[in-house]
Amino acid sequence: MVYYRNKIKKILLITDLYPPDPGGRSEKMARHVKYFFKNNVSVDVLCPTTLTVSKNYFLNSNKESICWRVSPFFFKHLKSLKWQENFAPQTHLGKFLVNFKLFPRGYLRWIVPAYLFAKKLILERNIGLIITVSNPVPILLLGIFLKSRYPELKFVAELRDPLTSYYRSKVSNALCSVIEKLLIKHADLIIEWRDFSPVLLKDKYNLKSNYLCIENVGFDPEEWKNYKRNFNFEDSSLKLIYTGGYYGEIKLWDLVFSVMSELSKNNISVHLDYYGDWVETQRELLKKFPLLSNKVTIHGRVKKEVCIKAYENADALLYLLEPNEENKFKVTSKVYDYIATAKPVVAILPKNSVVEGIFSKYSPELITSLPLNWYNNFISFKKILMEKISYLFKIKKEKKSLENLINYSIIPNFSCEKSESVFVNACLELLKRKYD
Repeated sequence: MVYYRNKIKKILLITDLYPPDPGGRSEKMARHVKYFFKNNVSVDVLCPTTLTVSKNYFLNSNKESICWRVSPFFFKHLKSLKWQENFAPQTHLGKFLVNFKLFPRGYLRWIVPAYLFAKKLILERNIGLIITVSNPVPILLLGIFLKSRYPELKFVAELRDPLTSYYRSKVSNALCSVIEKLLIKHADLIIEWRDFSPVLLKDKYNLKSNYLCIENVGFDPEEWKNYKRNFNFEDSSLKLIYTGGYYGEIKLWDLVFSVMSELSKNNISVHLDYYGDWVETQRELLKKFPLLSNKVTIHGRVKKEVCIKAYENADALLYLLEPNEENKFKVTSKVYDYIATAKPVVAILPKNSVVEGIFSKYSPELITSLPLNWYNNFISFKKILMEKISYLFKIKKEKKSLENLINYSIIPNFSCEKSESVFVNACLELLKRKYD
């Protein structure tokens, strides 16, 4: 391994995923690094080896910043797709430990090698500040351990998800509550995103200092600079696109497929392009609707730039969020990408939720708000959704402007440029405070 000494204090970002690993977290971590680079700040990244990538690589053209990949003990890598906490054993001893449940699960397997490697980086790469992100929780524990070992090191804990209530287990939430208090004690700065945090730590623990709340994650305008918004009024079908992946919303898909099938009987053609994970439960459900055999196209998991290109020719986007108490406070990053398209969004989501509040300002006429017990009144909500999509189809058939269904004025409010600037400046202020 080659180390590069530099008098300038550097930043180390510790995360579970980083490009070319797929997924939203990977994209957001790359965004942080990009905005640090815009401020001429050198950043290293530390994350596990994954199925996608296992070797270290440079992050910028001058080869000053590096993504360091570290393997867990007895294992080759961390899976980088859906089930991210499963490591693959690489030795007979590793298989024995896993099979007999004698080895910690998930990211706990990565903490010790990551800690030992991070200690070397801090000394050899002249690291002055570390940033850890949630979840998984062990990434935050790693930050706490490093701060305890090097008190002069500045430590930023970024909470992209709330620790408590994120898990449904009371035991897990009790443990996460302890970790919250450890973060308050050890972190020089805790950063929360208001859209991802139903209960802010500032309010929960009456924090007076060492805390920052940023309004929303937003979308990156640079990712959309080549995007061309089109509406094909010559196509006789209504083209919907979904790029959210699958998160267990089988009842919502039952609703969507039921509506599409019923509309097809009424000679209203709706075609759905599906990007993301497509699982057996969805496949079996779709078989119940033979009229949709050529109305749903499955593209699987693809890179974000492929999704952005696909948005260009869609008439509208489909957004799903399962109604439950947890989701009433959850905002997925997909919300901001959908708003960036400047196209109508057919949104099916929990009533009185944070997401409902966002879409009600953007594309209010196409929202179907569902109470927690909505499935007991399936027929009623099926009728409501049919009316929404029929209305959208009617506007397209009359060749009226679909863009009138959205509120353009709020789109700039969800650009990430301001929020990333706040994030970067807060981190740099910590370095300045220590090393000026």
